[in-house]
Amino acid sequence: MKLLRKRKITTKQVARDLNIPVERARNWYYKDTGMTALDLLRLMQEYEFVRQAIDGELSRDDS
Repeated sequence: MKLLRKRKITTKQVARDLNIPVERARNWYYKDTGMTALDLLRLMQEYEFVRQAIDGELSRDDS
């Protein structure tokens, strides 16, 4: 969520981009509840910077 906040992407924008309810986006954006794997995949599909960050983390874990 830090990546989204840093780029000033709001929950409404995320919900619209991912085609999910705003309440669901708010839950994991502000309340720190876990997101579903499907939501994460949608984030990675929609936002290149999220995909790059996750790929970077995964490659670091492999070392």
